[in-house]
Amino acid sequence: MKKYFLFTIALFVSCFVFAGNAELFKVDEQALNNEFSDLTTLENYVIDNNFISLNEIKSNNIFDLSGFNVSSLAMTSNSDYTFQWEGFLWGFLCCPVGFFVIAINEDRDHDQKISYWIGVAAGVVLSAITSPLYYPSLF
Repeated sequence: MKKYFLFTIALFVSCFVFAGNAELFKVDEQALNNEFSDLTTLENYVIDNNFISLNEIKSNNIFDLSGFNVSSLAMTSNSDYTFQWEGFLWGFLCCPVGFFVIAINEDRDHDQKISYWIGVAAGVVLSAITSPLYYPSLF
């Protein structure tokens, strides 16, 4: 009986609850386009010049990149990546704590974050391979 009463109350409340602040969900598209105008200009230049690299743009001083967070504009290529043991070990040995120490920490560089995720993947694969050895009755 208590379940039916709670269901009736929940149904009654849900029918008469409305989101009243339509202003919270409005988007000013003009202001948004103004914010992204520099990025759109840079994107069009890269596309027009056969996908020129970020290093070429920096070396030729084509654009003023001071307003951009350059590390988030492009992923580093494989030749620029250096494996970081610290990030790998945090991901492999202590994944939950390592998530806070490495993955979401703004002070860590891109190489450490990639090494962390490689460590997490290695730990998951190793765990999946060795799990029947520890729990043979489950399989």
